[in-house]
Amino acid sequence: MKKIGTAASLLDRVEVLLRWASVTGDDMSANSQRAAMDDVERLFACCLAFLASTSELLLGAAGKLEMATWQQELLDLRNDDPMLSYLWAARHTATHDSLVTSDHAMVGVSFDIVDPLKYRLVTRGFRAESDPSAEQLRLFCFLHGVASMDELKGRPEVKPSEIQAAKAGVAIKVSKSLGLREFATSTRSSKPRLIAAPTTHLGQAIPNVAEETVTAAVAFYRAKHRELVAALAAETSQTATVIA
Repeated sequence: MKKIGTAASLLDRVEVLLRWASVTGDDMSANSQRAAMDDVERLFACCLAFLASTSELLLGAAGKLEMATWQQELLDLRNDDPMLSYLWAARHTATHDSLVTSDHAMVGVSFDIVDPLKYRLVTRGFRAESDPSAEQLRLFCFLHGVASMDELKGRPEVKPSEIQAAKAGVAIKVSKSLGLREFATSTRSSKPRLIAAPTTHLGQAIPNVAEETVTAAVAFYRAKHRELVAALAAETSQTATVIA
């Protein structure tokens, strides 16, 4: 009974950590939308800690329930799955606080209409129902001071003009995402090992973005948590039957 009680306590803690990781992941996304990259990196570091502790607590609970095969399967996944192994190594290396980078290819720009009259004047004639994107393309060209998208080809990526935005009656919103890059582990007990940026999880392609990996990892560990909760319930029921 003592082992069952300990397993239950560990699983309760896992539930708390996953809730924290989920909320922190949402905060990452919110800060990404306003391009507050220092906050996004700080929150990502917190998520790494929550997820690493979650993994260890799940292994501990499985041990108390004498589920050695389940334990080994989780360890194998944590070591072999590109995304899970990346997150685990990132938390357990001295360089984890510098392995994320803001990638210009992951910059997003959107607009809020603040003056409908000015907006209509700029985009008039481009509101074709057969091509809903024409209006947005016209706005994009106007904000960059070009006549067509072809003129933008080959140019360095630049933020749309705030002056042009005021003329068009829109407010520019810039969002950024943290792209994950490869890094080398640095431990005294073993040779440095190169950890590739994750592009797959459980055989499925995933975006190479910090916020997306946190969401996927929370979902993965929640599923594992449910498996152990079910096993705990079965063990508790069986023990109660034996005692009765």
